[in-house]
Amino acid sequence: MSAKGKGKAAAEKDEVSVEEQEANNENQRRLEAALERRVVSRRQAQKTQRIPPSKALEKGNNLDVVKKGSLRKNKYLFIMPALIGPAAAGTLGSLANLDTKNPVMYMDFPKGRLKFFGAIVHTTNKYLTFAFGTKNITCEDTFDSCVVFSEAWWIGTREENPTEKKLPMPSELHTPPPTLHSNVSYTAGAGAGEGGVVKAAPKVAGE
Repeated sequence: MSAKGKGKAAAEKDEVSVEEQEANNENQRRLEAALERRVVSRRQAQKTQRIPPSKALEKGNNLDVVKKGSLRKNKYLFIMPALIGPAAAGTLGSLANLDTKNPVMYMDFPKGRLKFFGAIVHTTNKYLTFAFGTKNITCEDTFDSCVVFSEAWWIGTREENPTEKKLPMPSELHTPPPTLHSNVSYTAGAGAGEGGVVKAAPKVAGE
């Protein structure tokens, strides 16, 4: 290889290294933001209050638990910086930058979009998802990696804000009680805690 070719290859390598470092720095910033907001924690959760089992869990009493075979890899559990009570089944949002350490999620609303900033992290615990049937309980997935969304920006519509800069949050999205839907339940999952507050944040691997 000529000296000119070597110089070009070295410059490209340095450029990639700079991009990787910037991605690592942003990943760390988002993780620190999640830790500060107590979305995740580096300490083992200490539960002092027992959360009552759901009706679905009570119906599964004495049923066998079976593991579903899966060939999928790189499965991630999504952790949101908010308590979400789905009003109906449907699309929650769209994902981008899934091939990086810092994916983002767009959630559509009638007047625009919320942009969630995520970071891929690895937890010290594994998390399971179950499907309850009449004859057995199926363990569908196991997760030891998460996409932690630590912050969200209101970016409006694509037409009014093509560069996705941060805009003021609409009042209907941060003024309690929620005004977009009625008859929304927060009593399942993390919302079963006292006052609807998440008591136990997932523990992430420390340095």
